[in-house]
Amino acid sequence: MYRVLFCECGKDLASDECLGFFPTDLAKELKDAPDKTKKERVGAYALLSFAIDKYFGKRLSDLVLKKSEGGKPYLLTREGAPVKIYFNISHSNGFAALIVGDEGEVGIDIEGEVEARRAERLAERYAEFLPESEGIEHSLSFEPEALIMSDGGLPCPDCEPIVYEVKSPLSFEARWTLLEACLKCDGGGFGSVKSARDLYSELETGAKIIISKNKKISISIAKCKQ
Repeated sequence: MYRVLFCECGKDLASDECLGFFPTDLAKELKDAPDKTKKERVGAYALLSFAIDKYFGKRLSDLVLKKSEGGKPYLLTREGAPVKIYFNISHSNGFAALIVGDEGEVGIDIEGEVEARRAERLAERYAEFLPESEGIEHSLSFEPEALIMSDGGLPCPDCEPIVYEVKSPLSFEARWTLLEACLKCDGGGFGSVKSARDLYSELETGAKIIISKNKKISISIAKCKQ
C-alpha cells in the first residue's frame, strides 16, 4: 500500500510548533534553510510527519533521518535499526508532495508550469532521457490526498482540489516529473541519468495534473514492481 499527499505551503510552515514534530537535526537544518525553499521543504516533511503518525502509528520526532549516497532520505530508529517506511518528497511552485508506503522503494516529483524557453532548453538537453511526448502507459492509479496547513503549520485534512488525469501527448512538465520520479525511486538521482530509459519499463509509474487555486501542478510517482 502506498499513499500520495500534497499541500500548498503557507507562511507559518517554519513555526517552532511545526518544527517540534521533526527530529532535532532536521529541525535545525530546516530552521536555518534559505527562505526561498524553507516553506516548501518544511511542508514536505510536515506531510511525512502527518503520514507516518496517521498510517504507521509512529512519530517522526522519535526517528532518525538519514540520506543515502545518492541523497535519498530514509528512516532509522534511534538505535540504528531500519524502519520499514519507504517515502520520497518533492516541492515546487509553493507546493509540497509526499509518497509513502511499506512495500518497497518509491519516488515522487512535482513541477509547476515551466516557462516555454526554459522547457525547450531542458527538453533538448535531456532529450535522450525524457519519455516520448506521446507518453507511456502508466500502471499506477492514485488519488492525491490534499491537505492544508493550520495556523501553527501542521497538516489538517481539507477538501480536495480538482484532479485531472494526464493524457497524451505529455506536457514537458509531466515528462520531466516522470523522469525525476523514476530516478528518485531508483535512488541515484541525476547521477544515474544514463539508465533513465530502462527505468520506465522496470518501475510502475503514475501521473496526474492537479489544478488548485488557478495553479497547474504536474505530479508523477514511481515504485518498484512487486
